[in-house]
Amino acid sequence: MEEDKDAKAMAKYAINKAKKEIKKAKKVIKAAKKMSKNSTKQAKKKRSKKGKESCSSSSSSSDSDSTDISSSSCSDSEEERKSNKKKKAKQWVDKESQSDREEETTQSEEKEVPYRIPEIKRCNDSRRSRRVREDERRHKKDIERSKRHDDERKSRRKSRDQKPNLKFDLQIKIPKNKM
Repeated sequence: MEEDKDAKAMAKYAINKAKKEIKKAKKVIKAAKKMSKNSTKQAKKKRSKKGKESCSSSSSSSDSDSTDISSSSCSDSEEERKSNKKKKAKQWVDKESQSDREEETTQSEEKEVPYRIPEIKRCNDSRRSRRVREDERRHKKDIERSKRHDDERKSRRKSRDQKPNLKFDLQIKIPKNKM
């Protein structure tokens, strides 16, 4: 029985952990999409302002060699922009994952712990130590009682499932006067 409970608990833990991982992944994807949208908008604005001015001014020269050089410099700047975008996206994703890790650590610290009797420093005061011992005994009895009730319920359920209830009370009581 305890193994079943442990297995169920482990399964629930794994499911919850997977759900958290899925949420993290969704956050990262959403953030990456936002970053890409924002960066593309900014890049388009920059290209429209800076890129066109630098490329058009250099391409307006009459030499064919100079146009080739200017076009290559424009493509280099675009590659740099793309690499910068990737770097920014990676940094942002790293920050998100780090904040998620911090949240996990705080949540794991706040996890519910099964009931434990608080460890009270035993002092010489006999009343207090007696109270502590009584609390411990009560707690143990409560645990034993709950286990016993669970076992009884399970045994009743098993006996009901195994044997159909065929007992009928057919005894007819006849008054003694008429006999």
